[in-house]
Amino acid sequence: MKSKLFVCIVISLLLSSFAVVQAQRLSKFQLKKQLEYTEIKKSLKNVEDCYILNLETQYLKDYPREITKLRKLQVLFLGYNQLTTIPAEISNLRNLEVLDLRVNKLTGISADIGKLRNLQMLDLWDNKLTALPTEIGRLRELRELVLKDNELTILPQEIGKLINLRKLDLSKNKFFYMNPEIGDLKNLQKLDLRDNKFTFLPPEIGKLTELQILFLWGNKITQLPEEFTKLKNLQTLSLEYNQIAEFPKQILALKNLVYLNLSGNQLRSIPEGIGELTKLQTLDLQRNAIPASEHKRLKKLLPKTKILF
Repeated sequence: MKSKLFVCIVISLLLSSFAVVQAQRLSKFQLKKQLEYTEIKKSLKNVEDCYILNLETQYLKDYPREITKLRKLQVLFLGYNQLTTIPAEISNLRNLEVLDLRVNKLTGISADIGKLRNLQMLDLWDNKLTALPTEIGRLRELRELVLKDNELTILPQEIGKLINLRKLDLSKNKFFYMNPEIGDLKNLQKLDLRDNKFTFLPPEIGKLTELQILFLWGNKITQLPEEFTKLKNLQTLSLEYNQIAEFPKQILALKNLVYLNLSGNQLRSIPEGIGELTKLQTLDLQRNAIPASEHKRLKKLLPKTKILF
């Protein structure tokens, strides 16, 4: 009986201490009122008050390990430097919510990044990444992931575990294949796949029913999967500069479309059903093979839409 009581007391104490640690994190409203430190020395003199540290454009070649002492840190900007690696010690920043590493020279990310369980935004734009650690799937609170302008060819399957992700930017990489696990990102609202080497999209993309913005510019796509019709909340669809010769009929089911860009393809005609997209404000058909005789017909079908030929 005493042992059971002891276990209950220990668990209660652990939960209490966890609550205290969590309480140290400030809300977004509170963060806006905090001083943004731009020097390591000053931040170390104010460890208890340092929640935001901005070390952008300071010509850093190595990660400042002293940052580990800033246990309350929630926002860390390290962009526009010359960092090549991020050490495992970064995992000690357990309160970190925003990590900006854009425009560096990173070739890899430590698996320990998966320990940043409170991370909500991770920006790795313009580095030299060729792969991501599988541990990235542990970042369950992540809302925004920016991987633009790297050298990635494939994502780990664990990407599908980022169930709270709202924005995913994979543009300007070397992707030719999209993981079916992409369909597990049920809360995704914006997906940027511009300037890659995709020739097709997986049917699982139809599971992204919350998706509002989809950029597919500059790939080698010829057609869309049937499941594309399930993207009922899609408002912006960018398909310019692909290899589409026939208008994808799946688009006609997207009644909430506001912006549709099909410029730079090989289209010769647009089906009558386009007139059912009554919310469409802009239709870009420039640099296709659509004859002038089609212009008048399309304007009648979409009298309130700005059509670019």
